[in-house]
Amino acid sequence: MSLIPTKNENSLSYWCSWHTQNIVAKIDCMEKYPPEEAQRRVQGGDGARLARTMLNEEWVFGENGYAHQYPEVRCDLYFLMDDGWDVDYGIHPDSHYSKFGSLMMSEERFPSVKGQSPARRMKIINEKLKALGWKGLGIWIAAQRAADDCTAPLGDVDKAYWTERILWSREAGVTYWKVDWGVHAGNPDFRRMLTELGRELYPALVIEHAICMGPVNAFDHPDAAVRGRYMGEEHVAANAKEVMAFSDVFRSYDVLNALCVPTTLDRVGTLLAWSGAVVNGEDECFVNAVLGCSCGVMRSHYCQRAINEAGDNRGFRLQEVTAALRWQRLAPPFAGGTVTYSDEVLFDNRLYQVGDSWWGGADGRELTQGAPAVIARNVGVDTLRVEGEVKPFVAASLHPNGAFSVGVFPRVINGHHHYPACTLYCEIPEGVTTVGVFGENCEMRLRLPEIPARVLVQSLIGDEVTDCTSRFVSGDTVVLSAEDMKTLFATDDRTAPALLIRIEYR
Repeated sequence: MSLIPTKNENSLSYWCSWHTQNIVAKIDCMEKYPPEEAQRRVQGGDGARLARTMLNEEWVFGENGYAHQYPEVRCDLYFLMDDGWDVDYGIHPDSHYSKFGSLMMSEERFPSVKGQSPARRMKIINEKLKALGWKGLGIWIAAQRAADDCTAPLGDVDKAYWTERILWSREAGVTYWKVDWGVHAGNPDFRRMLTELGRELYPALVIEHAICMGPVNAFDHPDAAVRGRYMGEEHVAANAKEVMAFSDVFRSYDVLNALCVPTTLDRVGTLLAWSGAVVNGEDECFVNAVLGCSCGVMRSHYCQRAINEAGDNRGFRLQEVTAALRWQRLAPPFAGGTVTYSDEVLFDNRLYQVGDSWWGGADGRELTQGAPAVIARNVGVDTLRVEGEVKPFVAASLHPNGAFSVGVFPRVINGHHHYPACTLYCEIPEGVTTVGVFGENCEMRLRLPEIPARVLVQSLIGDEVTDCTSRFVSGDTVVLSAEDMKTLFATDDRTAPALLIRIEYR
């Protein structure tokens, strides 16, 4: 009998359509143009223009559509429609900036809502998604009014405008907003206004904020001490700290393929120390699971159909999503607590050839990103010790409900993506009986507060529970070899092992 609940009623995670919109656009270009031309068309603003065309009723609900994914965990995920859902085809910010932020679902894209009020349009789609098992509809929000005077300073007209749209969401039962770019994207006062209105008018509405930034941290900062680090983004970090204080959820923002782990770890580790909001670590699902962050899942089965971006194998790690979300049924994302870091900082690097990534700014450049070797939440960094010729990134958390999670994460050294071979020694805190372990190519040695009576293990993507007391317990220590973890996890894709360990004491 499975040790994992069937649902997380309070999940704040979502599947976001944006990456898949871009992948589908890339597939379309690959079929029409030579490889170099196809890649050029899907980079930067040109790629975003193409991606917007790939969000409509057929792409969402049609055969093999976006909504027919993740059957095991879609009940824990909002289906978040990203940039494009509330503008007609051919509307792009380079020439129609003032048309973004309407929150009026495009009748051209979604013909089933034709002739309905704005609230009713969202309600129709929300109910269709719930009928397929999703938690509900989430919506991408441009940080501005859709109006010719959208660049005007904030005033009463903005408050009235967003009051109306919050009430639309209330009528439609839409409970998640992802607030992104727009005229007021970097203005904390605008974001505070939205949050305060939401809490007053529709307390069930979760408003996620972010401070827009590039996909790599301070890659060209003149000060070598902060180059490649999130704190090198001084203005971004300062605004983020202010917005974190009043947000429901704060998103760590977009990252670049290959270097996504250190970029995300450094951002998330910094943001968590500021408390206030739940942090959304986007698509780094195992980082989110271990550190108690919500997920903004981007990957989909469409990724496997495209030429895989160099160093990015997310499309072949779909089970990572299932494992992370099933763990979060036992250890939900949370705000608050303490965060500690190792003094040691690890740096990953990659030389990007032209066309290696979605961001043209990386073309022909060697980029370096750094993060603490160890990040620990609600426990000390001395809880963890790693031995190996090359160290992985490591993180651990003691969750408010008493669950404990620990994980090792891959490195990218001179462009080579791998999990370094290592042994991880971890001290499990007193009173913990539920442990999640994540990572590949690592022997886990988990020292318990006392000798256990029984140790049960379950794959986070399966339902079989195995009594491993005689196999993996030596005195007060649970010892799992890298091969044991792989065998117990039993995946058919490239997802690193993820296991639930239940400890019983006498």
